[in-house]
Amino acid sequence: VSIDMPDLLDINHLRARGLQPGEEELPDISPPIVIPDDSKDRLMNQFIDPSDIDESSVMQLAEMGFPLEACRKAVYFTGNMGAEVAFNWIIVHMEEPDFAEPLTMPGYGGAASAGASVFGATGLDNQPPEEIVAIITSMGFHRNQAIQALRATNNNLERALDWIFSHPEFEEDSDFVIEMENNANANIISEAKPEGPRVKDGSGMYELFAFISHMGTSTMSGHYVYHIKKEGRWVIYNDHKVCASERPPKDLGYMYFYRRIPS
Repeated sequence: VSIDMPDLLDINHLRARGLQPGEEELPDISPPIVIPDDSKDRLMNQFIDPSDIDESSVMQLAEMGFPLEACRKAVYFTGNMGAEVAFNWIIVHMEEPDFAEPLTMPGYGGAASAGASVFGATGLDNQPPEEIVAIITSMGFHRNQAIQALRATNNNLERALDWIFSHPEFEEDSDFVIEMENNANANIISEAKPEGPRVKDGSGMYELFAFISHMGTSTMSGHYVYHIKKEGRWVIYNDHKVCASERPPKDLGYMYFYRRIPS
């Protein structure tokens, strides 16, 4: 299939402009927790023993990117009824401030999972685990960014990375980030932050700088080659062979790569 892919892509017309006249914002309705009617449901009578938590369901939820302690609580509070029911619990409770806090059960005198000390717990100074901070800084982010992102996401690594990408203003305002790192109460600092847009937008113009082509009868067989635009010229990479491409087949690409043109 031949596709005419432009060298310059303008998506300014797709830019969101907020609620427009005649538009109505959809209500924020949380899905209900579906718990089957089971006469053996221990949840209605007593808490299950911490050793009885179904770890396989916990790991299924954790693999979706949810914090480990939140997954344990979801399985626990839904009475080990499976990952699907626990997932409904997560959807309903994920906005709660203690969503990713360690599970504490009545009668057990503390957290039920030792894993919290590694994945979710913080010290008295609200300092995230150093090993998780090191992972984020190894990706090229500032230490202050890593600490603030982890604090804002209860030390969940994946959510912390998403937080960094959605808060570019923290990278630019380093003084504000340092102030937050030195203050144990992040809520007080966040209230002092001036109001304004949380994400700084940029240009809506993008340029094609690379694409991947496939040669073969199906995606299960054949060969892939890579074209990249370097110093204004297209270059083809075919395994160890690299040479200039006079007529790059831009209409037959398998995957295209665009980058934003600075405004």
